[in-house]
Amino acid sequence: MKRVMSFSMCLLMICVLLLACGKKQELEVSIEASVLPLTDEQYEEVGTSGLENPVKEDFRKVTVHVEANQIPEPGIEAPSMEEWKHYINAYDRTDRMLYGNFTNTPASHTSEFVIYSKGLSEEDIKKAFSTLTIKIPADSENGQSGVYYVSDYFVFDHTD
Repeated sequence: MKRVMSFSMCLLMICVLLLACGKKQELEVSIEASVLPLTDEQYEEVGTSGLENPVKEDFRKVTVHVEANQIPEPGIEAPSMEEWKHYINAYDRTDRMLYGNFTNTPASHTSEFVIYSKGLSEEDIKKAFSTLTIKIPADSENGQSGVYYVSDYFVFDHTD
C-alpha cells in the first residue's frame, strides 16, 4: 500500500510540475484599417444617383480586418454595418455609407464598405468613427478584455 501511495504522490508531483512549467501562448491581436481610393472597377459598382457631379476621387473604400489567437467565445466583437453607417452618416448629416459587407468568425472579423468622402478630411473620417471599438473578450487567466478604437489604426492612401 505504501508503494502505491508513494507512486501516486510521485505521479501527482510530476503532473503539477508539468502544468506549472507549461508555457501559455499569449494573446496576439492584429488590426489593420485602411481608407483607400477606389479602383476603376470598384467605382463602376458605385451608385451615384442623387450626387452632384460625382467623380471616382469622391469615394473611399474602408477596410478593417482583425485577427486574434486564443479567443474565448463569443469571439471578436466589432461594429456592425448599421453602426458604421450610423456614425459616418451622423458626422455631418449626409448619406455617406453606400454599401458594404463583413465576414465574422470567433477569431477574425473583416468589414469592407464604400463611403462618399467628398468634403471630408482624413481627420473628419477618424472623428466620425472615433467612438467605434473592437473588443477582444477576456481570457480566463487575466480577466481583462482588450478594447481597441478603430480610428487609431486607420491608414490613408492617396494613390490611385
